[in-house]
Amino acid sequence: MEVLYIGHASILVREGNVMIALDPFLSGEFYWEGQKETYYGESPLIGNVDSFVENYADLITAIAITHAHGDHFEPETIIKLVRKNPNIKLFTTRPILEWFRKSGMMSPLISYSNRSVKWNGVYDIKSEGDHLTLGILPNPGIKKRQKPERVGFFISNDKDASIAYVGDAHGVGDWEKFRRDVTDLILWPVEERGEIIEYFCEESQLKRVWWIHWEKFRPGNFTCSIDPQVLMDEFKALKIAQGILSFDKWESLS
Repeated sequence: MEVLYIGHASILVREGNVMIALDPFLSGEFYWEGQKETYYGESPLIGNVDSFVENYADLITAIAITHAHGDHFEPETIIKLVRKNPNIKLFTTRPILEWFRKSGMMSPLISYSNRSVKWNGVYDIKSEGDHLTLGILPNPGIKKRQKPERVGFFISNDKDASIAYVGDAHGVGDWEKFRRDVTDLILWPVEERGEIIEYFCEESQLKRVWWIHWEKFRPGNFTCSIDPQVLMDEFKALKIAQGILSFDKWESLS
């Protein structure tokens, strides 16, 4: 299994012919608390939506979206990707699918292929003989229900690599179903980061922590614009590797 960093909180995961786009954010702009935030990081992909669509849409098997914040859920980018490749399947929460349904922006283009994810649900994503398992990590504090409103994702090749991408989780959720199988934790610099790392270190096969959501925005009035080395130094006593993902080279997790 390999991972490519789109930038900010967005990544691509692939196994052979299967590719999953997690929270694809490509425009470089979104509104937070009524103010426009603009990306000033180094990703060559962010700010080049049409180029990304041209180069990646036909390769993407599924898009998985954790929640509706503008730096994770970008409707225009999703629509462009799906118009280029109508076979893309969308896995996300009910509020996002309801928003699409009411806006009329996606219907009937992908009405057959979207999925409102279930609590601790597991989905098999296949393409040309290859597959990845997509599991649902409900956010902490959400009562147990069939269709949670905010999630993270567990992605596994069922062989030697499994990712926990916790989205914008604040603390640990009901993740016991997947906890012991995680080899790679993709984490943002949330205040509860120590709690989340400790949770996965206790009983899992955790090998690596990858830091995301740290790049520069202006004015940057949310959790970003952080030197990732500061995050790595904070947990340097851990006997696991830490790093940041590459914008231009696929990182092998196998």
